[in-house]
Amino acid sequence: MARVVTEVDPDLGLRLLVRLLAVLAVPLAEERYARFRTLGERFGYGAWHVSEALEPLVRND
Repeated sequence: MARVVTEVDPDLGLRLLVRLLAVLAVPLAEERYARFRTLGERFGYGAWHVSEALEPLVRND
């Protein structure tokens, strides 16, 4: 994943990571989820790009 971000395209790397996390249903802490949303906003994603895929994975610890 790091090579995709550094050698190909950071935007593509984030999109692949979000998709991978969603497919594997990796639980996320609220702080990490917020960071993904911030990164998505920096790339100009609509609010739903990251939220729709990752919001169901956020743990409420």
